[in-house]
Amino acid sequence: AIIEGTETVLLSLFVTSPCNGNDTLTKTIFIIDTPPLKVHLNDDTSLVCPSQNLFLTAHAAGGLAIGSYRYSWNNSIGTKDTIHINPLITTTYIVTVTDSCGNTASDTSTVHFIPYVPLQLSFNNDTIICGGGKVLLNAKVTNGLPDYIYLWTPNITTHDSITVSPASSSNYIFKVTDACGYSLSDTAAITVYPISTDFSYSFSTNQTAVFNNLSRGAVSCLWNFGDASVDSISTDTNPEHFYADEGTYKATLVSINQNGCSDTAQKTLIILPD
Repeated sequence: AIIEGTETVLLSLFVTSPCNGNDTLTKTIFIIDTPPLKVHLNDDTSLVCPSQNLFLTAHAAGGLAIGSYRYSWNNSIGTKDTIHINPLITTTYIVTVTDSCGNTASDTSTVHFIPYVPLQLSFNNDTIICGGGKVLLNAKVTNGLPDYIYLWTPNITTHDSITVSPASSSNYIFKVTDACGYSLSDTAAITVYPISTDFSYSFSTNQTAVFNNLSRGAVSCLWNFGDASVDSISTDTNPEHFYADEGTYKATLVSINQNGCSDTAQKTLIILPD
């Protein structure tokens, strides 16, 4: 019972016969000491992803295997050293290995089944903004298996939220993938109503200004000629205004588009007497 390597025993048989004289027969026997038979299975683990490929492998050592060991699994699920499993409940697997001398050894491994709750994603609804406006795009991801991987189209961040200010109407696609490889995606359409306000002016007389509305995207406008006169407010597109007194005035134009978005432009006029 002491492991000491291979030993050699030499047996010799000597025969003496008055008829045939002497004869000798020699045989050599090799005694191979082997360590005890052992087997080791995977450590206990958890199964958290549906259709996850999980393999259990029995690593046998010691004993005497002429050719190979023989493997037996509980519930008759296999006869090889490696099996593929996908349990639907927490299950303990037992493997028994037998060597050529009939010695056996066993080991167990428990696979804990954790029910997978499918991914859920909530994302922004479609939104309308004014030109120059900002929107917080915020994706809320729950369930599945963290860590999550976030992918945006266009590629603007790797996080689950970002503030955007598109110059024109744009679609933003958010996609999340969990550690099990399952994905969900959603799209937020941001409609931009741009408006640009500008105007020019000229004088028909030194004290009469003619205004030219250069605004784009506007459906209405509001002028303030800046002199606090009774007619200093106008909603005409291209108005004229008479400044009764000389001086410096600030004329203001506010333009409004069909979505109620507004933009303002202001210019300084110097009025000289006629």
